[in-house]
Amino acid sequence: MSLRIYLASSWRNPHQPGVVERLRAEGFDVYDFRNPPHGRGGFSWSDCDPDWKMGEHVTPHQWQAMLAMPPAVDGFASDFDAMKWADVCVLLLPCGRSAHLELGWFTGQNKPTCVLALEPTEPDLMVKLADVLASSVDDCVAWLKMRVFGGPDGLRIERRARYMKLLHDATHAERASLHEHFADMELACAADAGERWDNAAQDEDHEEVKRNTGYVTNHVIAQVEHEAQARYERECAKVAEGGAA
Repeated sequence: MSLRIYLASSWRNPHQPGVVERLRAEGFDVYDFRNPPHGRGGFSWSDCDPDWKMGEHVTPHQWQAMLAMPPAVDGFASDFDAMKWADVCVLLLPCGRSAHLELGWFTGQNKPTCVLALEPTEPDLMVKLADVLASSVDDCVAWLKMRVFGGPDGLRIERRARYMKLLHDATHAERASLHEHFADMELACAADAGERWDNAAQDEDHEEVKRNTGYVTNHVIAQVEHEAQARYERECAKVAEGGAA
């Protein structure tokens, strides 16, 4: 499973192309708003008004009119579809209001979020809503691999994807039972994985934990992932046999 990342940033951010390239080189599937998959190029306000220059202010009425124009409608749809597709949001500073709205949407969806600050910046309090504030691309990649893809959050992403497929294939009468069953199972798996994760971290040598930015080592991650996934497979089999009722 390739982790799908929405990289929220700005056209004016010079780091954005390099971060996209690095994340893809690490094996992640990254949405690049400058070069979206449809091949028509990323949205710019100059698509709505050829005379508009980056940074130029418009009146609220002009803004309303521009938002209703086809390029803006299409550009919004492309980005928002990618947000719904993505597992994780990485917010690359500096960036503007749209990128921060995108990060807020991800936190509201309980999807993992990372704020990546590569240069000195003015502090913001509500960045505490994000799961992590990273100061280098290396730190961001380590978090994505250790905390999200390999750890309990990665398991949650995969379990939810499997659950949504079960739900799609279920009859209307089965869905309420599936909802209840999944909620109970998810709580049990999360509690079990979280307890094992915490205990393993406590058992690790302090300096080893510090070197791994507070996360447990790969062999513990693999053990938790294997056992939680085996449990999930058993629960899926019960659902298929009618055991959720």
